[in-house]
Amino acid sequence: MSNFTSTNSEGSVASVYDSYGEKQLLAALYGLISFAGVIGNSAVVLAPILSRKPRTTTNVFVINLAVADLLICMSLPITLLAVLSESKENLLIPLPLCAFQGFLFVVCIGCSMNSIASIAIYRALITLRTNQSRLIWLFNRRGLAAMVAINWLLPSSASLMPIVSEAGSYEYDTKISTCSISPSSKGFKTFAKLITACYPLQLVVIFASSVFIVFSVRKHIRRVNSIRQQQIAVVGAVMRLNAQPAKRGGGQRSAQPIQNRLLTREVCTQ
Repeated sequence: MSNFTSTNSEGSVASVYDSYGEKQLLAALYGLISFAGVIGNSAVVLAPILSRKPRTTTNVFVINLAVADLLICMSLPITLLAVLSESKENLLIPLPLCAFQGFLFVVCIGCSMNSIASIAIYRALITLRTNQSRLIWLFNRRGLAAMVAINWLLPSSASLMPIVSEAGSYEYDTKISTCSISPSSKGFKTFAKLITACYPLQLVVIFASSVFIVFSVRKHIRRVNSIRQQQIAVVGAVMRLNAQPAKRGGGQRSAQPIQNRLLTREVCTQ
């Protein structure tokens, strides 16, 4: 049990762990993540139930993200037992449960990424004042329900490919001691390419939306600061005119209130 670098009983796959202690350390880390994740994500899910105030469009996607992460954290004990298993023959969990955990992990990870991308897209769209009226219909109740459903359906459809076809299956991976799609299956490379193509696309959407939000906020801040500086300059000019001593002559006395009114009107229009 001290050497896990040798090949398994089938003689084709070697484990990546040098000792059983590494597997125990990884299992302890999984247990800690599972405990903290269940508590944190449960609090996020229960927040809108206990309070009606945070029910906003953004929080719909946040709750959807929390549900996906909660399912992952609740299934981590299965991964924990899989890691502690010495081999596929001595697996500490039933093989069907291991296969279900591998399927659920892919679905929830995909849904989490889709939810984060949805939040980024929504926050970017609401910064577009000119298009807000045309895009607001996307975020009504029906639109939100459709988006949440799509966030789950897309990864579920991709995860079903190894099951409905003969491309592969979910089982115990002896090399990394986890439940995932079998690397030795015929369709593993195709499935891996599909997953590899989806995640970069999600990351690009998240990054592009975040960059757009940052530039929009900075542009708005510069515009607000310039308006404030103009207002301060105009108010200062009005105060200087009021501080000047009144000169004799009806024409000069009557011109000063007119200038003050014009400058005050500029302040109001700014």
